[in-house]
Amino acid sequence: MAGDVSAASSPAPPNKFASQDDELGWYKTNYQSVVEELHDMMETSKDLEQSLEQELEQSDKEKAKLQEKVEGLGFEVDEWRVCPSPLLNSCYAVVTTCATLCVEL
Repeated sequence: MAGDVSAASSPAPPNKFASQDDELGWYKTNYQSVVEELHDMMETSKDLEQSLEQELEQSDKEKAKLQEKVEGLGFEVDEWRVCPSPLLNSCYAVVTTCATLCVEL
């Protein structure tokens, strides 16, 4: 990619110049062009970097929210695992009582 930029922005100098001033002018012009392209590239790079940093921050926030949700759901799962045990014990007690009453009848 850098090869493309340098090839497009700095063409090969002519074999011969009419004077040293012409040669110096040619190099100054190409130098200015390269400096402008570099400046534009640096601005674009800075904008892209800021955009990527914002996306990264948003991703980190979303990840933190999802991790909190996972932790909350983990606690909820644990509660549901513990919750049925007392209910089952009560249910067994009622069934045993009913069975005892049925036998007595």
